[in-house]
Amino acid sequence: TGAAPRRAGAVYRVLYGADESFRPGGSKILRSDPADAVTLIGAGVTLHECLRAADQLALDGIHARVIDLYSIKPIDTDTLVAAADATGGRLVVAEDHHPEGGLGSAVAAALLEAGVQQLRLVHLSVSELPGSDSAVERRRHRPPAHRGGWRAGRRTTGKRANRTSIGRTRGVIE
Repeated sequence: TGAAPRRAGAVYRVLYGADESFRPGGSKILRSDPADAVTLIGAGVTLHECLRAADQLALDGIHARVIDLYSIKPIDTDTLVAAADATGGRLVVAEDHHPEGGLGSAVAAALLEAGVQQLRLVHLSVSELPGSDSAVERRRHRPPAHRGGWRAGRRTTGKRANRTSIGRTRGVIE
């Protein structure tokens, strides 16, 4: 769209126009197909990584739904339940900070409270903080979504990866 915001040396394209509305308790589905095998959920900077992961999965013939879950409290439970139903409960949540009390926790709580029975949730989050502000430290400690989050999408579908990735996950709820 327009000029892109910068963060830690990265440039991200603008996804929404200035007239786009964001209601409390809402979300936006950026990609969806009846053949979706996994749902990728992000917000802010991690949304861009979810879109990139969806592109990588598509190269392997895996369709991925992408949700911008811009509102955590209140959270859009209806969209999350529909996504879980459509993708066999396979969800990957990416966030750029520690997992406690963040996006992944909110998604898990909403789905469990809604009674979703079939759930395989991969939560990508920060597990370490850099010791300095050097570019090398920032790259080494950036969130897993920035280091090949598509791998988690492949793992939730049960398909083998064709390439290597250094992406790591914090945990899996099955």
